[in-house]
Amino acid sequence: MDPQSVGAATAVASATIAALALLLTWQRGHESQHPRLVGTAATAVVGAGAIGVALIFAGDGPQDEGAATRTSSPPLTEAEYRRDAGTICARLSESTDRIRRIGPTKSVGPVSVQIEQTALRELGRLRAPSSLRDAHRDAVAFWARRIGLIEEAYRQEAELSDKQLIARLAEVDRLTAQLNRRFKTLEIRECTF
Repeated sequence: MDPQSVGAATAVASATIAALALLLTWQRGHESQHPRLVGTAATAVVGAGAIGVALIFAGDGPQDEGAATRTSSPPLTEAEYRRDAGTICARLSESTDRIRRIGPTKSVGPVSVQIEQTALRELGRLRAPSSLRDAHRDAVAFWARRIGLIEEAYRQEAELSDKQLIARLAEVDRLTAQLNRRFKTLEIRECTF
């Protein structure tokens, strides 16, 4: 299961829980007036959420090659994949360099993370050829984990001891090295951190 599917399923589940919370809050103010309506609406919200999650996971499961090519665009060739991935990474570099040149008064870290997340989503959408698919999935997974650790370090920086922060950043460096190795395997020279 790829990180995008897990993220999408989490978003659907979160939206379902939020809808139920709103429904229950509304019901408290109208307790005796519409009990059947609330029950029906709650069932519909949970059902819609379950269907959404099921559809996400169904799309992530194993498929025969024939079904995949009939229902979506064909995978890119190796040259097309490398060209498109290289373009994504070149845009990422240009954007982060531009932010650094402008020199905002606040840390560029959170902005860089947002730019990386956009690039990761774009890379994740590429249909890698079968010869590159495993390395592509690894690169997407390592990059998603790397971004998550960076975000976590920014959020928790004040609460972490120096030793904990150093360990967190060392993990980011380890994932960055793995990510760079995957990009080297994929022969995408523009994608290097």
